[in-house]
Amino acid sequence: FMESDSSYIHNITVAGILNNQNFQQAKTCATYLQRTNPTEVKATIHQLFETQWEELLKEIKSTKKGKFHYHEGNYIVYVNDDEYLGDYKGLEKWALMNYRYSDNSNTIIYKRKAALEFKKAINDVKGRSFCFMEIRIGEEAPQKVIFELFTDIAPDSCENFRKLC
Repeated sequence: FMESDSSYIHNITVAGILNNQNFQQAKTCATYLQRTNPTEVKATIHQLFETQWEELLKEIKSTKKGKFHYHEGNYIVYVNDDEYLGDYKGLEKWALMNYRYSDNSNTIIYKRKAALEFKKAINDVKGRSFCFMEIRIGEEAPQKVIFELFTDIAPDSCENFRKLC
């Protein structure tokens, strides 16, 4: 993850799993603040797949102090590398205090945005393919599980796995 640019008053970092609606809401807030306050705010957004997020969170926990070490969840928000906001609620409170920002949008907008961003990200991946299986656990409704196939690293194994899907 990148260190913040000291030429701005507030460097907002939002990092997390791109198909999480709360991540999308935090991303929207941060980019809006940057757009409306371009000399004061810089938004750094890290839209990640789940495994990428787990790696980044591990790195954040090992390099940052305080509340960062105990962070749980699918995304994180902080300002200027050291001011832990945690999640969208923390960012919204901070943005209201500092920039009078408030978002009264229906959460369904962010749920749809999360689904669209995920679909776009999968389509943008070069050199890899994806397949899915519907998996049922117990009496639960089947859930679709998407697998990223590393065809650039293990083409034969990926082709064999794809045939199973």
